[in-house]
Amino acid sequence: MTQRYAIYFTPERSSDLARFSNAWINDEPGASVFGDEVPWSGLIDPDYRRSITSAPRLYGFHATLKPPFFLAQGKSLADLETAVADFASERPRILLPQLQLDILGDFLALRTHERTPELDALAADAVSSLDAFRRPASDEEVALRRAVGLTERQDKLLTDWGYPYVMEEFRFHMTLSTRLDETGQSRLLSILKPIVTPLIEKPIVIEAVSLVEQAEPGARFTERGRFPLLG
Repeated sequence: MTQRYAIYFTPERSSDLARFSNAWINDEPGASVFGDEVPWSGLIDPDYRRSITSAPRLYGFHATLKPPFFLAQGKSLADLETAVADFASERPRILLPQLQLDILGDFLALRTHERTPELDALAADAVSSLDAFRRPASDEEVALRRAVGLTERQDKLLTDWGYPYVMEEFRFHMTLSTRLDETGQSRLLSILKPIVTPLIEKPIVIEAVSLVEQAEPGARFTERGRFPLLG
């Protein structure tokens, strides 16, 4: 099986934030909050913008709750969909802390700067309670993760959950670029900050989680279902 699955938070499709991402990442200006004339027109070369949004275009505009995984042997997509629906039905909606446009590592992202126990718990529960559906990581996958350099705790999380940045290492963020050098980071931040800031001033509520699928290696992740938080 070549499909991978993940649990995301994605903004509601009609929201300003989702429509912004359609224009910035997916080249759908007509569907964006800005109309056909995007505000970065003339400020950034279109080909350059497409190149620096290649990673978020592949994964989709989102915040990861349970990182991508292959289905475990004996598990079906229908089983997973039922489990995600049950998971969502038992958990309450969460008001996000104020998002900020910032540099995370060496890429641009919308992120929270304060920890929220309810948000951390949602992500941790998604990782643990749905882990029976995750096929254990292969030796090659583990080696690839370790090659970037992990702390002892991150390595333990990789062994336990197939990914090093979960549980207390989880940081809520929504990626807007690929990795950039310092000049690229500074320039992009100056272009996008006045555009994005008005879009994130209003409170944002996590009111659903999304099950997404990557049909084959290199394919874009697409939404299989959106499950409301009802707890």
